[in-house]
Amino acid sequence: MTSSHIWPQSIAGLIVLAQARGWSDANLAQLWTLHDLMARLFSGRYRGSGRPFVSHLAGTAVLAMDFTDDVDTILAAYAHAAYAQGEFGRLKSGASDQNRKEIRMTIGQAAEALVYDYDAFDFDHFVTTATDDEVLALSSPIKTVLLLRIANECDDTSDAAVHNQRWRQACATRLEAGARFAKLLGQEAFAQRVAAQQAYLAGLPDIASDASRPKRSITLKNRSLRRKPLLRRLRQITRLMKL
Repeated sequence: MTSSHIWPQSIAGLIVLAQARGWSDANLAQLWTLHDLMARLFSGRYRGSGRPFVSHLAGTAVLAMDFTDDVDTILAAYAHAAYAQGEFGRLKSGASDQNRKEIRMTIGQAAEALVYDYDAFDFDHFVTTATDDEVLALSSPIKTVLLLRIANECDDTSDAAVHNQRWRQACATRLEAGARFAKLLGQEAFAQRVAAQQAYLAGLPDIASDASRPKRSITLKNRSLRRKPLLRRLRQITRLMKL
């Protein structure tokens, strides 16, 4: 378990941790290949806080190491937002057959299945409705997805100081539920990590709404395929055809 409210936020830091855990050369090479893909999918993309999106991917993967040594799970953590926000440069975005094939060829079938299930899992709804029995009744893969969702939420707090109180309160609610879920699943150390982040949020000074940064991610126009006029127009036509 990393020891502070600031944990490694780069592929270099993640590689150091993976090496310390005895990852094979093949697994390390796979992680580098995945990083190269994520760097392309999120080229020019920044979170609302100004943090590069790939830093969030790395931070989430580092936090996943708090609850698992499984290579597939950690690879899935690094790729977790690929279908939701990655730009594959194809007409069909999200978890299309072609996009899934590209992720699967990079990290393997088991890890890609976790990324796919992650994208489909409604964490916000689960937080507000799930009972302890429902958490314990989840299948093993979905329990892993739930823990990945909590790791994602926990890494979000790296940006907390620049977001307003309303966002922090919503995040704190999800962290509170996340700590409970992690404890239910026998992940005591990870639950403590999540609870510590909730306490960290509570201790931050208030920030005026007009001085805060929006939560949404942004993409620099000159770096993303998303902003190419032809691709943008084709997507507009596709959406209209579905109406």
